[in-house]
Amino acid sequence: MNSENTVLAGFGTADTTPKQGTLTTCRINNFADIIHSPLNVRVCIIRRYDIGFAVVSADVLSLFKKTVSDIRAAVSDASGISKENIFVNASHSHSTPYLHNDANSMLNRYSLSLFDDGYYSYFLERCAAAAKAAAENLNPVRLKTSTGFVKHVASNRRVLREDGSIGIRFGRRVPEALVNAPEGLVDPRVECVWFEKISGELCGVIFNYACHATSHSSAKEICWDYPGFARETLEMRFNAPAVFLQGCAGNISPGKYAVTTPLNDATVLGSRVADAVIKSYDTAKPADIKKIKVSISDVKIPIKPSLYESKDKESYDGYISDYKSGAIGSSKLISVTEKLVLAENYGDGTYDTEICVARMGNILMVFFPGEMFVEAALYLKEKYKDCHMLIMAYQDAAMQYLPNIEAFSENGGFETGDDWCFSPSGTMEYLRDKAAETIDPMIT
Repeated sequence: MNSENTVLAGFGTADTTPKQGTLTTCRINNFADIIHSPLNVRVCIIRRYDIGFAVVSADVLSLFKKTVSDIRAAVSDASGISKENIFVNASHSHSTPYLHNDANSMLNRYSLSLFDDGYYSYFLERCAAAAKAAAENLNPVRLKTSTGFVKHVASNRRVLREDGSIGIRFGRRVPEALVNAPEGLVDPRVECVWFEKISGELCGVIFNYACHATSHSSAKEICWDYPGFARETLEMRFNAPAVFLQGCAGNISPGKYAVTTPLNDATVLGSRVADAVIKSYDTAKPADIKKIKVSISDVKIPIKPSLYESKDKESYDGYISDYKSGAIGSSKLISVTEKLVLAENYGDGTYDTEICVARMGNILMVFFPGEMFVEAALYLKEKYKDCHMLIMAYQDAAMQYLPNIEAFSENGGFETGDDWCFSPSGTMEYLRDKAAETIDPMIT
């Protein structure tokens, strides 16, 4: 590389579409009947001198600690990038596989499953294939950054009703009163990093946007939802790979705008995101990337004491019986299973996870665990407004929703309940502040 302002970068893509009839999505013993779109894993490798890292974007609902570890091992073996410098992000499409190994192993003892072991092995093989392709396709590139503004895709899930209670605006089948409620607090920005060869030819783009991928959301159908349709549009427009990174979307959904059929909604919303990315390209500015820094902060998240209520095997056996008799649904049993996994493995009341940050000049990429609320991203973007920030959640979903303090004091709401929120009030702010502690020495 002759220029101080260039890096080596490469992209790789591999198909991860399950076969029709494969166990998949966040349901138990649930088989995919229809394949609406392919699924992919995409890897971008960025290197400068002896420092390199890889970003992995997967069309899956959620990833968990063991899955992330297995992905890192597969990508590292195929690319030579050290495991600790491999950052993983799930698109969070609710029409894709749900890869929680520990929960699946526990359910398997009762002849129940979340996913097929054969598919899991195939998925890891495809991660390695994408990483190998990226490593073999490294080119000197210059980076540009841009910010687009997306309209009529994201809405805040938590709607304050007239009686003071919280109504939840999920991705589909939203009551009319909640559809008609104001959009609420969202982050309308789609943050883009463009990769151009020295010749000026565009060779890839990473784009980061925060909104639940629930515009399709069908348990028995495979679909990459709006992120995949956005990627497809961008790749047709620019003839270069596009990598979507899901943001802090714990309280953000397309529920106000997903009002027709699932496939149509996913396509239309994806085109709106893609249009914002395309329009922003004309305003893209060169990035100063003389230095690359990577930092990983190990953190301990407190676990709600109530999570331990179903720790003993006798209680769990009762939940299994209730599920098999139809007294409780799939979602409840999965929730109980995940909580039991945490209780058995983290008896001291804390969960070990990490925050990952990569800096390329004025570009900062932050990878959070869990389903962080958008307030965390908005806070950091304001704090570091001189930087171009891409802020991702969904690297390790073991703690599920991570709401802000204010949400816990509100009257109701899905995201703060014990079924899918496993840490107490203040955890989001703790992680947000730990990210700032990680960033500060990197930009001084």
